[in-house]
Amino acid sequence: RNFISVSYKTQQDLHQFLAIQPSISEVVYNGLNQQFFPQVRASARDQLSKRIAIDLTQGYLLHVGGNPWYKNRTGVIEIYNAWRSTNIERMPLLLVGDAPSDELLKVQSISPFKSDIHWLSGIEDEFVRKAYAAASVFLFPSLAEGFGWPIAEAMASGCPVITTNEPPMTEVAGDA
Repeated sequence: RNFISVSYKTQQDLHQFLAIQPSISEVVYNGLNQQFFPQVRASARDQLSKRIAIDLTQGYLLHVGGNPWYKNRTGVIEIYNAWRSTNIERMPLLLVGDAPSDELLKVQSISPFKSDIHWLSGIEDEFVRKAYAAASVFLFPSLAEGFGWPIAEAMASGCPVITTNEPPMTEVAGDA
């Protein structure tokens, strides 16, 4: 009868499934539970490059997430392919999170830029915080979310975000 939702989108979805409207239904956004903050990009890129043996010193595109359909990791690779095919820059794409599924590996294998697409799994939080802060841009083309933590984390780290124009991504990113 009483609910707290993490976004207006979650609240709206919840109300659709309830037989009767709740007595109380409020939205309370999630707060960050770690310290995300801007860092010196050149230094962070150098440290990351040494750690994973990939040259990130000229920048990179970043995605953080898992493999459920709504995270749209296939879309991340498609966006990367489209950008690379029209741009002379050769920035790599880092996909941090779950190990890729066979389907995602197939999508990567047909990419003309497959050698610049890197999967990083089992990465500790400090690396992820540094990766956000040092990225040229964060790609988050999610199709659905309850909240959208990675958007808030990237923005708190000073990283520009490209995401979908759908709630709750629009709630988390606001006018930015």
